[in-house]
Amino acid sequence: MQNKKQIWAIQHIGYEDLGSFEPVLKSRGFEVKYFCSRNIDYKGLFASDPDLVINLGGPMSVYDDEKHPWVHAEQQFIAERIESEKPLMGICFGAQMIAKALGANTYAGPQGKEIGWSKITVNDEGMKTPFRHLDGSKTHMLHWHGDTFDLPDGAVLLASSDHYQKQAYSYGDHIFCFQCHPEVTPAKLKLWYASNRHDIEEVGQTVDQLQKDSEVHNETLSKQAVLFLNEWLDEQGL
Repeated sequence: MQNKKQIWAIQHIGYEDLGSFEPVLKSRGFEVKYFCSRNIDYKGLFASDPDLVINLGGPMSVYDDEKHPWVHAEQQFIAERIESEKPLMGICFGAQMIAKALGANTYAGPQGKEIGWSKITVNDEGMKTPFRHLDGSKTHMLHWHGDTFDLPDGAVLLASSDHYQKQAYSYGDHIFCFQCHPEVTPAKLKLWYASNRHDIEEVGQTVDQLQKDSEVHNETLSKQAVLFLNEWLDEQGL
């Protein structure tokens, strides 16, 4: 019997998971394995083993490695994955970690936190990729970050928002990263809202308004995210 394809999801906090991506991956024959980064013994893992690695989001900062000592080990794992030239995706904190592994700086965003539902603009390069399915002409996007990063040397910028230029980038043919959150689902967003009331209030929003926005936009975002992910996986031969 042929072994199932494997996707390793590097998780940093419980309520940020693969979301709407997970059913797509399972429908394509992937065995999904979650690893909690702060509990991983990276010495026992080979970054080239899984067919796909997705590095997920989280509220921590890449540059705060004194507070989060596992960041260094995860960076080494990501660097090894990049070197393997096998498919790698990063979401929010995960995209920042990959940018750092590619030699770029990560830092607190000068425009402050970007939280809530708004559109992104996919540029001409992005329109040549599956990310075109997530352009603002087709859907709103969920944003939730306070940090940002410089575009790594050799990376291609694909999309921007009104607040932050670096919303999506690719590197080579096998790495795709985005600062925003196309994977979110209504059930998990309830946990996001409950766990981050201070951040929501800091940007002048309310949980009630975010929930209403989710009810309006999340279904369309999930449909467009499925189109994006299926096409990207097709391109990767997965």
